Amino acid sequence: MNSRDTDVLVLGGGVIGLACAYYLLGSGRKVTVIDQGAVGSGSSHGNCGTLTPSHAMPLAMP
Repeated sequence: MNSRDTDVLVLGGGVIGLACAYYLLGSGRKVTVIDQGAVGSGSSHGNCGTLTPSHAMPLAMP
């Protein structure tokens, strides 16, 4: 990774990190996503790794 090739570094390739990266790419940013494992294979403890359609914010309970 060359710092000149990246505008934004997203730490974590879960549902929230990938959603952030998706929208940042859509706004014209150069994005790099890094994760300790395979991207999309883990889940975040604090938000259960889900998006809840009935809430504006991610579900905040483990």
